[in-house]
Amino acid sequence: MRLTTRARWDPCPNCHAWTIRALDDHTAAIDTRLDPAPLDTLAELSAALTGRRTYEVIPIAAHHEIAERTHWRINGNHGHPVFPIHQCPGIIPAGPLPIPRPRKARTNERPPF
Repeated sequence: MRLTTRARWDPCPNCHAWTIRALDDHTAAIDTRLDPAPLDTLAELSAALTGRRTYEVIPIAAHHEIAERTHWRINGNHGHPVFPIHQCPGIIPAGPLPIPRPRKARTNERPPF
C-alpha cells in the first residue's frame, strides 16, 4: 500500500489490530497509526497526560485526512472525531467476544475409516 495523507484501514504489523493509518502532514510527515476508538474530552485529556498524541479525522472531499491535536487545536471543539495514537496490543473489547457454537456431530453417517 502506498502511504499518503488519506486515512485508511490497516492492520498493525505487531498486534494485528485494525488501525487508521495515514501520513500526518503533507511535508515532513510521520507515518501515523490511530486506534479506531473515538475519544471524548475527558479521555483525550487522559491520553494527553499519559503522553499519547491525539488526532482529528477530518473529511476532505471524498476522503479523510488526519490532523494532530496540538495546543492550538485542542482548546476548541472542531466537530471532528478525535482518536489516540495506536498502542499495541490494540483495543481491548469491553465485553467478551462471541464464541462460535460447535457443530453437532452427525450420528447417521459412517465413520471415515
